[in-house]
This record gives sequence, structure tokens and C-alpha cells, in this order.
Amino acid sequence: MKIHSVSVLALLSAAIIAALAAAPVVAADEPKAKLVKSFVDIFSQHDLTGLLALTHAEVEWLTIDGSSVLVETRGQEALAASLRKYFEGCPTCRSTVDVSSVNGNFVSAIETAHWQSKGKERAQASLSVYEILDGKVRRVWYYPAVAK
Repeated sequence: MKIHSVSVLALLSAAIIAALAAAPVVAADEPKAKLVKSFVDIFSQHDLTGLLALTHAEVEWLTIDGSSVLVETRGQEALAASLRKYFEGCPTCRSTVDVSSVNGNFVSAIETAHWQSKGKERAQASLSVYEILDGKVRRVWYYPAVAK
């Protein structure tokens, strides 16, 4: 019975170690996590030139809605036009980001948008997934927002 308990414990320990080794990286100082944080910080400054410098030439901005994926913009020019209009329409808009994991080229995060409306602070949060390619933001998927 003692041998059986030891072997079960050894197998369980090995399984836990293997699972932890395969787990996504969550370190805030991981380069891809830093890139996403910089991207959101620059977004909050409404710095279009700075944002485009961090994006891949073929950047895609996508929205997930149930089983549908809507391509909001494709390419830097389309992203610039969309964000220019967004920033003009919402001068108080800013965002914060809490990166939760990095798994290969993918960074998952919770982004919280903040803005003023009718004299009151508003906020909503959304799950986002960034794909990083060659050190640039290649794609961003946004999931439905939840009011805060």
C-alpha cells in the first residue's frame, strides 16, 4: 500500500509540474505584454502616430459578437482613419489594460475604457486578445464590453 501511495503521489506531482510548464506566461515584464501595455497607454494619449508605429502594416481590428467576427479595420490607413474619428468624437476617452497571459504570439487582457458623459465618469471593460508578429500588433480581437 505504501508503494502504491508513493507512485500515485509521484505521478500526480509530475502531472502538476507538466501542467505548470505548459501554462501561459503572465509576467508583466514579458516583451509582448509590455508592447500591449505601451499600445494602450499611447491609445489613451490619443497619439495616432505613436499607435501606428506599434502596428504591423497589415493590422486588423476585429470585434467578436457571439459566433460572428466583424473586421472593423484592415491595414494601418483604415485603422488611422477609424481612430482619428473615434478620438475626435470622444476626447475624454482613455483606456487601461490588465494583461492576464502571454501564450506564444497571443496576449490576453482585460481593457477598461473610461470616458465622461453628461458630467459623469463612465467605464466598460472587455476581454481583448492581441496577436504580436515581428514585435508589432498584427491583430486585436475585442469581445463584448461589460459596463462597470
